[in-house]
Amino acid sequence: MIEVYQTKFGHPGGNCLQACVASLMERELDQIPDFANVEPYSGWYGRFCEWLFTQELGAAYAVLSPLGLPTAIPGWCILGVKTALSKESGWGHAVVGEVVMEDSPGAEPGKVDFGVVFDPHPESQEIIEVLDATWIVRNAT
Repeated sequence: MIEVYQTKFGHPGGNCLQACVASLMERELDQIPDFANVEPYSGWYGRFCEWLFTQELGAAYAVLSPLGLPTAIPGWCILGVKTALSKESGWGHAVVGEVVMEDSPGAEPGKVDFGVVFDPHPESQEIIEVLDATWIVRNAT
């Protein structure tokens, strides 16, 4: 993982997801499409998955519940979060996260832990809430 910072801010307009994908794939920002800034804005996830398929990759997605992650894949992921800034706008923010499973060294037995590894916003904000997690996975086709 390399740290790639977003260059556009606000919503619509911010490219935090693009920066997270570039970070995880260890590519330059301009090598990754800006999935979220094409109308309709609600279609970003489909565009993201279609592009991943062209890279022989796929996505696994989980919404967090009050009990935590219902399922998890250990390792790096993209966390959908709310920060003070994104809460005001009503839109989420994407950060690079990491999931640690119960059998990993240092993990609490019987628990899935996750945390923020890298915030692509140059003025990182405090995370208020983690909403969901998306993993980039190898496509088996």
